[in-house]
Amino acid sequence: MKDTYDVVVIGSGPAGATYARTIRTAAPNARILMVESGPAVTDPLGRHVRTISEPRERVAAQFASQGPAANPADYDEAVARALSPSRGRSSGLAARPGTWLLNPTPTSNGETGFQAAALSSNVGGMGIHWSGASPWPGIGERSTDLSDREFDSALDEARRLLLVTQHAFDHAPLGAEVRHLLGNHYDAGRRADRRVQPMPLAMEVQQTGERYWTGPGAMLGDLLVAADADGFELRAETTARRILTRNGDADGVLLYDRREDREYEVGARFVVVAADSLRSPQLLHASGIRPTALGHYLNEHTMTTSTIQLDPSLRAAAEGVRKTSEGAVDLLAGVSWIPFDERTFPFHGQITQWDASPIPVDASFEAWPGSVVECSLFMGKVDVRFEDRVEFDDDELDFFGMPAIRIHYTFTDNDQARLDQAVREAGRVGELLGSAINGLEPVVMPHGASLHYQGTTRFGTDDQTSTLDTRMRVWGTDNVYVGGNGTIPTPAACNPTLTNVALSVVGARNLAERI
Repeated sequence: MKDTYDVVVIGSGPAGATYARTIRTAAPNARILMVESGPAVTDPLGRHVRTISEPRERVAAQFASQGPAANPADYDEAVARALSPSRGRSSGLAARPGTWLLNPTPTSNGETGFQAAALSSNVGGMGIHWSGASPWPGIGERSTDLSDREFDSALDEARRLLLVTQHAFDHAPLGAEVRHLLGNHYDAGRRADRRVQPMPLAMEVQQTGERYWTGPGAMLGDLLVAADADGFELRAETTARRILTRNGDADGVLLYDRREDREYEVGARFVVVAADSLRSPQLLHASGIRPTALGHYLNEHTMTTSTIQLDPSLRAAAEGVRKTSEGAVDLLAGVSWIPFDERTFPFHGQITQWDASPIPVDASFEAWPGSVVECSLFMGKVDVRFEDRVEFDDDELDFFGMPAIRIHYTFTDNDQARLDQAVREAGRVGELLGSAINGLEPVVMPHGASLHYQGTTRFGTDDQTSTLDTRMRVWGTDNVYVGGNGTIPTPAACNPTLTNVALSVVGARNLAERI
């Protein structure tokens, strides 16, 4: 007999954690099984790697998250690179720590490809590696298929779950100066809530002043403590290979235990697919659950970034600031946000202080404390098209034994024009704040580098142009829900995690009511 659960949640990142926590709170007697294809890499589970102070322990967690790239023979070199940032730098494309490159090359003439697309596989998913940036979408970034009242309620709950604050760096003197300079240029004509402001960040500031970045472990909380987790179970290194269906609805899940090399089935009243924007549609495809829009309307954040030294006139604000055990980096400048404005600034801007020391500069360059910042602008795709899609090759299996991923992605003339505008705007931001390091122009990152992939399981009101209905259920099924960045239907420019969690709240509330 199959062991049967009320809910099987596939994926342990922020979306999966949101479903599990919300359902458990509303329906405390529900039996919930969460499965994760990757290993447990932190203690406690789902802990953000930024909260790990010991460098080798942090590198070990990142390395173990890298799926097929976690080659044991490379571990010592990975540690050496982490301990010596200048060591082994490559001019070629490289994955960020904790991820591995999917490496989907263009599949036909004229396609841009997604050469920097990357994945992460571990308990907590990308949620133990993310930046913590949690801005909310503005007008033009929000879908009109949910009422403002419902979406705003879900956003409030998402902020609570992620522990979002704008006060993490209240005493950063250079942060205030940066926002003053930017606000003088960008705030005119904006609503008060869309003016330049501190970046909303998912973190706790503890009484010691230390910052504890939110990972899915913080969201799941007591569910991960065995003594308090009756009815909740998390199985690592367990791949969901297929959702089992009967009469069109989910009846269970076929699981593969990677450690024991065996397949087995569990029963489920409801299934939540929260793998990521590429692997959620992959699982639905492998299960024969294939709405018309599945995998289509792929959209990502194309981004431009530049490194700026703040104007010397700001130096006085940093004088006398005492360095702490955390260093002066975050304490001096923090993170600032230029929100999207549909009319005047169709981008998402974030300004983050860098530690100047590892940046190669010429002999005449003076990097006074806190003076070097990274300026990044994100843009959503102008032309969100059915043709931009994720496909799956049933004749070739990936590292996890699932149909191999193929990506079709093209930048249109309109997309390129918007990107050119973003590069010009990034240059303007740099001029407002100071000057570019070594006179370098803003750099356009390769497609996929943002790690913000959206639209592949988008929600909506039309079953031909969306994969999910407005309750986050897959069209054509009654009990299969989806969570993650892929559910976002709009070309929103802001970081997607808060929106992703809010939409997961919408789905989880509906599912919990039904339980």
